[in-house]
Amino acid sequence: MVALAAGLFARLFQIGLQVPMDDEWHAIAKAATATPREIVLSFGLADHSIPVALYYEALIEAGRLSEAWMYAVPLAAGIAMAVGLVAAARKAVTPLGLGLYAGLLAISPLLVLYARQARPYALSVALALAAAWAAYRWWQSGKFRHAALYLLCAPLAIWLHLIVAPFVLGVWIVLLLEWLASSRRDAQRFLAMAIVGGTAVLLTAALVGPPLWNDLANLRAKAAQDFPTIHTAVRTGALYAGTASAIPAAAMAFLAAFGVVSLGRRAPQATRYVFALVLLQVATVLASRAYLLHYPIVLARYLLVCLPFVLLAVAAGAAALLAPLGKRLSALPWLLVSAALTALVLLGPLPRALAYPNSFVGNHLHFFEFDERENAVAAVLRPGPIPDFYRKLAQQPRGSLTLVEAPWRYESIFNRLPVFQEVHRQKVKVGMVGGLCPPGGHAEEPRRFRNRFVNVVDLAQPPEALRRFADYVVFHRELKLPNLEGPWLLPGGRALPDAGPCIEKFLAAFGPPAYEDATITVFALRKP
Repeated sequence: MVALAAGLFARLFQIGLQVPMDDEWHAIAKAATATPREIVLSFGLADHSIPVALYYEALIEAGRLSEAWMYAVPLAAGIAMAVGLVAAARKAVTPLGLGLYAGLLAISPLLVLYARQARPYALSVALALAAAWAAYRWWQSGKFRHAALYLLCAPLAIWLHLIVAPFVLGVWIVLLLEWLASSRRDAQRFLAMAIVGGTAVLLTAALVGPPLWNDLANLRAKAAQDFPTIHTAVRTGALYAGTASAIPAAAMAFLAAFGVVSLGRRAPQATRYVFALVLLQVATVLASRAYLLHYPIVLARYLLVCLPFVLLAVAAGAAALLAPLGKRLSALPWLLVSAALTALVLLGPLPRALAYPNSFVGNHLHFFEFDERENAVAAVLRPGPIPDFYRKLAQQPRGSLTLVEAPWRYESIFNRLPVFQEVHRQKVKVGMVGGLCPPGGHAEEPRRFRNRFVNVVDLAQPPEALRRFADYVVFHRELKLPNLEGPWLLPGGRALPDAGPCIEKFLAAFGPPAYEDATITVFALRKP
């Protein structure tokens, strides 16, 4: 119950304050600008998950697209996945190992991150794991319900994100090898495998075949680009361990290796099955040489379906090593496990990322690398001036005021708003300026359709409407970052849309600014 409470807290705390950013906007943009047919027939160069975009398109048609609807699905998938994994592992490990496994799943920064992101990873991984479990249970029992569950989950998982295809369809390679290695090669069983596996391939082809045929060029453009280095592998291990420190990461790697041996003794067939699927996933991802694969966070994301098994191996290894202590002092192993989990949380990114209030929990500032010295995004965003206005706001109680910041960049690598929020610790929304002073910038699709966004605000609303949900509007007139150049600039060579015309209109509506310096102009919406 403690692990469940911790997992729910990490995934749900402040979720109502979250501002969509980075690739979360890709599916919104696709849904807002394309027909359902166009969505189904394209993966897009800026990837969008086809079913996610279709889901958003339906919400747009109903006038209900909002942060709540966007985050509900990955949150539900992430929570259900953690609960399901613990239930599935209960016979594979000891009670101590199961408790540690539940704790590791609850606090894993990557599992927390993707459960909180409106992207396909949480749901695709949850479905991929369910499919692999169902295929294995079908192999053991031959029951129709397990085959049906696999056939439901497998195509949907791949449709959400192609990256899980090796893991999901690879089950038939592994089970075929098991069949070939068995002393009794039952032809009827082989035929059943061919029917279920073939049906899965046909269903998957029906979903991903059309966009593959129509949009293969975009997939090719993102393949054969990069390859991870040894440094990538080491830092990916640290991301999986959930800590910036190399020592805990190395210790967890040792425990995982020991745990594989322990699991192999307790459940040899299941361990072989999982180990083979993990190898298939790793080999395929490496062979793809996908774009940006040399970044640890990208490699970790593409191998996310493997992470629960790494954590299970860590839990099994730790439980096996601590078992002798439990024979003398039954409470000691549990105390050590609790202390280790607490230390992992403190050494990881969650305390800083979840500090209240934070409207940008998923920003790369927190999760691109857990070691700030290795974090290329932090190296770009943290240096630079902090307007005195934000320092003055820090004197007010945390979360007592609400700012609307505009214009802004939705990409983590160009978004300094999280840095400012770490200073002032007030609530933040972002503003769309295109309706007030056209043409606006990126990530302004919601002002073109009926929506229920709470944290993305159209500044063209009447003053009375703006006063209802914010205390200040902060206009950013300038953004200078060393990585913001070339194709990343907006038309006209600007980093941000020109806020000058917006400021003129706010001067007429709200009077003189409450604060102004070389980079920002601030208007108080509510007079003292």
